[in-house]
Amino acid sequence: MTVVYEIRPLTCDDQVAALHLVEERVRWSMRHRQPCNTRDLSAAIHAGTGMVGFCAEGVLDGLLHLDHGPLPGHWPDAHRAVPSLRIVSACTRVGQAPVSGALMTRWARDFAARAGLEQLCHEIPVDTCGAHTRLVTHLTTLCGWEFAAAAGTGHRYTLLVCTARADPTLAHQVHCRVPVPAPARPRGALT
Repeated sequence: MTVVYEIRPLTCDDQVAALHLVEERVRWSMRHRQPCNTRDLSAAIHAGTGMVGFCAEGVLDGLLHLDHGPLPGHWPDAHRAVPSLRIVSACTRVGQAPVSGALMTRWARDFAARAGLEQLCHEIPVDTCGAHTRLVTHLTTLCGWEFAAAAGTGHRYTLLVCTARADPTLAHQVHCRVPVPAPARPRGALT
């Protein structure tokens, strides 16, 4: 039997479960010296902006903090010139990353394509112990991400990209309730 996942905007009712998921991931990551790119998740959960929940059988298994705006200045110009959906932060329930991380990436690529965007972007903070390398390897090997660049001064990042791509087979695994934003108009376009 195929499990059907639901992707939906987080509601106020989801805040406690979402914060618990983030805290659980942080504790696990600290114990296992793994990178944990949740720096903005708690604030975004409280603000209720750009947060998308990944649910299986009514249980919140993952979070994506999405940004449809321009890429930050530390991204290379070639990527900043392309209409993009950026995953600011992501978090999965401990023990679910190999399955839900890949499926969340497939969904985000499909969502970006349906929104008329060309690429999906993600940045992984570089840590001093090198554990981020394991996460980057996981994302590039199992989830379809490609290395774009290393960036930043002070806060350093590994920048990853995927081409936005419609995935009609995803409808058998995912029920999406996230409204697709209107495609961004190119700069200088008439309204």
